[in-house]
Amino acid sequence: MTNRLTKETAIILGVGAERGLGAALARRFAADGYHVILAGRTADKLAARVQEIEAQGGAATA
Repeated sequence: MTNRLTKETAIILGVGAERGLGAALARRFAADGYHVILAGRTADKLAARVQEIEAQGGAATA
């Protein structure tokens, strides 16, 4: 089987991305060139995480 998942076609959904493991995974995938979609309960914290990722050159949406 051929793996067709590339950074151009993959979008990473991070649940609980405001803090902890979810935030760490979101930062890591964004640093590796993936577009991450952040989900969580606190809109303000998610917006701050998006700004953090974008400031480091990553792509993120909350």
